[in-house]
Amino acid sequence: MIKFKTKILKVSEAPEGVWTYALEIPQGFGWDEGTHMHVANLGFDEGDAPNRDQIRHMSVMSLPTEGYLGFTTKIDAEPSEFKSVLKDLKEGDSLVLFKFGSRMVLRREERTILLLSMGVGITTMRPLILKYKEDRSGISELYSINVNGDGDYVYYDEIEPLVGDGFDTVWCRHRTEYYERLADLVKSKNPICYVVGNDAFIKDHILKLRNLKVSDNDIIVDKKPEIRRDYYHLRD
Repeated sequence: MIKFKTKILKVSEAPEGVWTYALEIPQGFGWDEGTHMHVANLGFDEGDAPNRDQIRHMSVMSLPTEGYLGFTTKIDAEPSEFKSVLKDLKEGDSLVLFKFGSRMVLRREERTILLLSMGVGITTMRPLILKYKEDRSGISELYSINVNGDGDYVYYDEIEPLVGDGFDTVWCRHRTEYYERLADLVKSKNPICYVVGNDAFIKDHILKLRNLKVSDNDIIVDKKPEIRRDYYHLRD
């Protein structure tokens, strides 16, 4: 397994309690939109076995063209062991990255794509949006629909100005409004749907999208094949 030790270039908070870490890109390394990785604190592998409490699965929130490799995460008042260390790191400190992969690359089939996310789940969608703005080929339209109960939308000030040229956004505080907007778009667009959120959010979407006549092949989730199969075996 290849591991990269890389330095933190910048740490920023926006909105409150949500932190973005911009890291140096390892030499010669590249990635696609929708890539995920494991992030670990230094020393996680010093014992007989890796300390899994010091490792987290993260979505890469940047593109290589931006000049940094980034991730965004929410840090609560009582953080996990991993985030207790992470929150005290600053510019110049290091993290370890490994197990990169991608299951969320944009499908370019001359169809509309809906990016459906909850809260900080929009982290996964940010590079897909930026990639679409760079190259719209094979995609009719792109919509980002995010629901966040507290109304503090992650990346709002960055993403909202990108609206136009086939891209649009929907920001919702309440699930009722969110599902109404989702249903309207699905019925009128015959879309491919990318879904990011917690397990309950993903399972709920699979059932709701099926009821709206979206095929399982057009419901994209960032999960391993064996886990994805379990999701798709759901029944009403």
